[in-house]
Amino acid sequence: SNYDNKYHGKVSLERALAQSLNIPALEAMQAVTNAVGNDYMREYMKKLGFDDKVAEKFDLLYAIGGANFEATPTQMAAAFATLANGGKYIEPHMITKVVYKDGSKTYENNAKTTQAMSPQAAYMTSDLLNKAITGKYSGYNYMSQAFNGAGYPVYGKTGTSDWDDYADEVGGNAHDGWMVNYTSDYTIASWNGFDSRVNGYTYLSEAVQNMNIPGKINRYILDSLSSNATRIQNPGGISSYGGGLIKTEFLKDAAKNNPDSIMNELCKGDLSNMNGKVPFDAAEQNDAAGIKVVNDYIIYLGETITNYVNIFRPDIVLLSGGVCNQKEKLTEPLTEYIKTQC
Repeated sequence: SNYDNKYHGKVSLERALAQSLNIPALEAMQAVTNAVGNDYMREYMKKLGFDDKVAEKFDLLYAIGGANFEATPTQMAAAFATLANGGKYIEPHMITKVVYKDGSKTYENNAKTTQAMSPQAAYMTSDLLNKAITGKYSGYNYMSQAFNGAGYPVYGKTGTSDWDDYADEVGGNAHDGWMVNYTSDYTIASWNGFDSRVNGYTYLSEAVQNMNIPGKINRYILDSLSSNATRIQNPGGISSYGGGLIKTEFLKDAAKNNPDSIMNELCKGDLSNMNGKVPFDAAEQNDAAGIKVVNDYIIYLGETITNYVNIFRPDIVLLSGGVCNQKEKLTEPLTEYIKTQC
């Protein structure tokens, strides 16, 4: 279940990450694993620098840090740094370069570099992890408190792992507390907790967690090292969709491939009961708010349809603020719309 023992239904990725919701993480891991297979996931973990023995025991519970998923702060920092490095994993190292005092020789440490993910995937993940600190759901984690007024763009994720059934015996369940934060320049991973189950105080009480020790550590270090950090640059090939981001190559088919969108049903040929409905999943997509079906015609109500027009109807000229001229509402036969989108 989720940390609050509640099921929240369908939620955005922004909310799921900021609130550390377990169910979306598990369902996403299940969907990805079904698509690419366990062997791919094992190799992916190795590309991100996790131990082979951990990767070989890959389990769906890794989505929430469960099962046999063990990692050091160094490994976590290096994995998250991949997101700031355009998807390139750089093997952790202590020395980057040695220069002789007289300047006669220089030894470079050419650390092993692996392209673990696409630059677009890295950027879109970073965008979500920045919103986890500054977005509308940021108040649900300790990072917004730690980095309030930082003055530089920062990204990150918090997390805990539990004692499972042992929780009742020790009076609490969190034995690991993590916070990983990064900027365009540096990544910091902080862990606090207990290595083993011993008699006495072996869990992170609510009072201890509220002290936000990892957050204070990370803020202090990044203030010292990275106060001049800049926002991670968009590598291109990314478009807006559904209140978030998507690789541009997948944009055209996004609506019909989304199993929760009405467009998905339309592409299956189901035109029944469409009047008055929006041909997109508009729950998180404000750009679809001005579109609905009336008498088998799509009516553009001209409220906030800039994104839709830019993608599908570049011939339409919008007025200031992306609002259509209300005197010239745009219509298009639903059947013709389906032909162009499915």
